Amino acid sequence: GAVPTGDGSASPVRAKSYEPIRASGSALFPSGGHKRPLTEREKVLAELLHTERGYVEDLSILIDIFFQPCKSRQLVKDQDLTSLFNNLEILYELNSKSILRDLEDRIADKLGCGDEEAEILVGDIFLRLSDYFKLYTHYCINIEAQNKLLHRLQDTNEEFNEFLKECKRNPRCRQLELVDFLVKPMQRLCKYPLLLKELLAQTSEEHADYGSLAAAKPKVQGVVKYVNERKRVGENQQYIIDIQHSMDGCGRLLEASRRFMREGLLLLWDNKQSHKRILYLFNDLIMIAKRNTGGSSGKQFSLVGKLPMKQVKIVDVADSTDIKNSFELTHKDTGTRFILSADSLVGKQEWVRDIKRIVKEYQKAEYEANKDRLVREAAERDRKRAAFKSLSQRSAEPTSEQNGDVWTLGLVLWHMYTQQPLFPGMNPAQAAIALMTRTFHPDIPEDMPAELAELIADCWLEREDARPTFAMVYDQIRMLDLPFPTEHMNVRYF
Repeated sequence: GAVPTGDGSASPVRAKSYEPIRASGSALFPSGGHKRPLTEREKVLAELLHTERGYVEDLSILIDIFFQPCKSRQLVKDQDLTSLFNNLEILYELNSKSILRDLEDRIADKLGCGDEEAEILVGDIFLRLSDYFKLYTHYCINIEAQNKLLHRLQDTNEEFNEFLKECKRNPRCRQLELVDFLVKPMQRLCKYPLLLKELLAQTSEEHADYGSLAAAKPKVQGVVKYVNERKRVGENQQYIIDIQHSMDGCGRLLEASRRFMREGLLLLWDNKQSHKRILYLFNDLIMIAKRNTGGSSGKQFSLVGKLPMKQVKIVDVADSTDIKNSFELTHKDTGTRFILSADSLVGKQEWVRDIKRIVKEYQKAEYEANKDRLVREAAERDRKRAAFKSLSQRSAEPTSEQNGDVWTLGLVLWHMYTQQPLFPGMNPAQAAIALMTRTFHPDIPEDMPAELAELIADCWLEREDARPTFAMVYDQIRMLDLPFPTEHMNVRYF
């Protein structure tokens, strides 16, 4: 590829020489000095040119003093050298041969000249080059990995360390270290929208540069936003890779759509015994891990449990004597349960809130994905009901007056699952009153599947209009596929 120059031609991406076009200390004003104070707009233009010169000089320092000597002396592996300095040479080409050169031609020697401000135009430069700022993406998304690599090399490569000390003593480095220079491209990219905003504010709408500046400002802002978002995603994916490399048994973690959300140290309870565990929350997955205390793998953690978010059910658990600030995670398919507790009520509430938010997003997405199928199934059920009605004068569909009897259906479901008496200790007359008043019902056992327990509890709601209809209960029963006992037992009802 090539970087455009001010005259419309294209220069090669890799420069033959990395000497800056003009020394960072060169004058902003004509040799004879300026005759008047700078206007507010000229001050912004002066800052734009001055800081661009300084930035290009810093890129030149990175390449001349750090990169090229490190490469020629083979102080680090080629792969590490590429990861450390990335596409700095390309960024140097963009800024030195396009941006700075154009700014020099437009601004230098014109500030403070004459009795009135000269008509200096720079908006078209940024409008033309705004898309080329995306060249910064590859550099910026690797900043976190770049820093980790630099720290590793400093910890393990004594010759490289001595080289860095030697570089720091170079007068051009101004006592700055490599890490201080490596962050310059990201800082400069984020500075452009601020400078353009200030320049636009100091430019009247009648000025010839106003239209180009007004058009360039959102374009540059959009590119910076894009680069920042790509940087955030890249760093997130790198952290997922780090988790994968540090954990036994987790398998492949990195997926294109997977995002790491948060992690924390919690207590996992098992038979009233607690164990410290790390909970990892992703946008599509929950993982529980423990810290390794030995083993030959050399990895820091081992997987304890993994729950896909689309299969997660979360329940807020009330405090007990032994366990406080806890919540329960259940795998809907396997029934695997994890009771976890945070170190505070606020900590628990934050975990429950974050997990529930993701679960609801999955439920909504699943509904949207299956909406057409659910509508078709409902229509098919209506067709079958109509066909069944035609077989007999007596309809199997309950009338509106009978809808309240869904309360008794809750009793039937409870009995079918528990095979226990409905009204123990009552005589037939008392049982009949309990049935008619809809106020007395048996307790729901703790070992009953949560989905069935919720369905029965809904059938027994005090307000009749809040209870589900027979059709709703029927649909829910079909979905649950519950393990009702199949063998008849001789059970007393009261």
